[in-house]
Amino acid sequence: MKTLVLLGVLLISTAPVKAQSNEAQFYYWNGVAYTAGNLLCSLAKSGKIEKRYARNLLSEIVQGYSEDSSLAPYMSAINQGSKSAKDECPEVYQ
Repeated sequence: MKTLVLLGVLLISTAPVKAQSNEAQFYYWNGVAYTAGNLLCSLAKSGKIEKRYARNLLSEIVQGYSEDSSLAPYMSAINQGSKSAKDECPEVYQ
């Protein structure tokens, strides 16, 4: 019974995602790119990964998104989020 309830909650929780506006999607993808950039920055600053690796990986993530045609409407958001993360972490991204 618990499994059915959990499954029902998961299905219900995905319904609003499909109904999101373009504006909500813009902020979602902006946040995804920004978070990726900040996470990589934190890992590089703490010495867990090399700065060059962080720069390259963020660039590859954004490049991968740009190759996905379904994300074309949100590339400006992705680029903006990535740029914001880079601007806040010049010791890694410059």
